[in-house]
Amino acid sequence: RNGMPPRLAVALLALALPGGWSLRPSPLSSQRARSFSTPALSALATFPRAGSKRAGAGTPLSDLVSQGAQGYHRLAHRHAVPLSAAQAGILRGSGDHMARELENLRGLHLHGPDHTIAMASVGMVVSGMGASLWLSYLERQLGPGRTFEDVLRKTMADFCCWAPMANSAYLFGVPLACGSTVGAALFNLYHQFLPTMAMELMLFVPYNLLAFSRIPPAFRPMASQLVALAFTVMLAARC
Repeated sequence: RNGMPPRLAVALLALALPGGWSLRPSPLSSQRARSFSTPALSALATFPRAGSKRAGAGTPLSDLVSQGAQGYHRLAHRHAVPLSAAQAGILRGSGDHMARELENLRGLHLHGPDHTIAMASVGMVVSGMGASLWLSYLERQLGPGRTFEDVLRKTMADFCCWAPMANSAYLFGVPLACGSTVGAALFNLYHQFLPTMAMELMLFVPYNLLAFSRIPPAFRPMASQLVALAFTVMLAARC
């Protein structure tokens, strides 16, 4: 700007930097010949860019989710039945409590806390231990295939064999645990069985078509319990 010759300005700038700027390749090695001789500029060239990540490094949330999934997978393999029973008891009891709150909002007070306890207890035995053993048996008998024919066979076997027994246990066992007589529990089973199987057809058959083709066997009991949470909200009024 002040009329200084360009070559002189470049020379002064190069002398002002520590070590100067070498425009001639260094004869020491090919690697050094391609590098800057100025230490500051060399460090700047190798400094990681903003937003760059180390290879393999993930966010804390993704690491936490990955560790949690691995821990659950190990627990499901080592203690499949107790884990499934605990999940079923919690989720079935939660579903019944949600149904009771919905009844209270409508001004209906049909069930008390004893009904929730009974639903959770039956759920631990039937949907927890029973369903876990049933799914393992189904996988051994029909194989781990995921073709459309394999998935359809497992879905129909679950609906025709396991679902009637499980739903009958709820329709009979929950009223009995709440203090009803055997005759009253059988009466409830007789009148509510077909409507409950219709709900099973609408909810669990589409889920099983997905589960048997996409969800790994170790995670199916947990996924089934989440679907059963919605099923329990509808089932509670029939028990």
